Amino acid sequence: MLSEFFNTEIWNALGYSILHFLWQGIAIGLFAFLILQWNVKSNATTRHSIACAALLVSIAVFIGTFIISLNTFDYAIAPITSIETISLTS
Repeated sequence: MLSEFFNTEIWNALGYSILHFLWQGIAIGLFAFLILQWNVKSNATTRHSIACAALLVSIAVFIGTFIISLNTFDYAIAPITSIETISLTS
């Protein structure tokens, strides 16, 4: 029963979402950094709004990636059920 809990499509989608969020978060962070550097002379409220918008976009991108991977990913990769040993000697 515990193996069924960990082999669900939700966990696979969550894993792929976290993996994709690594590069997506870096891209969003770099974009926000560039915008903040471009608006360096603007007031603190504007800079704070830009940073908060980047955080909200990050959350939305993660949720969107999770939904897309849950609905469209082909889970054709079979889990490893047994490990075969390979002999290096003939």
